[in-house]
Amino acid sequence: MAVYFLDADKPARMLSEKKVPKDRPCTNECALDSVYASGKSALALVQCTVPGFEGPAKQLVPVAAVLPYPLEE
Repeated sequence: MAVYFLDADKPARMLSEKKVPKDRPCTNECALDSVYASGKSALALVQCTVPGFEGPAKQLVPVAAVLPYPLEE
């Protein structure tokens, strides 16, 4: 999974995984849910589908990062 923050055509990598970590071994798919940013801080919430007891369940994975540039307020 890879998450990039894009502002003024300057992508900043927030997360880059080559394989699923052990704390989320059964993740089927992921999609961006929400993004919050202020100053040089950014938080992305990624919603992942995991097997549940009675069918698929949704799990939010927080991804926090310090951006290499400040956002204009």
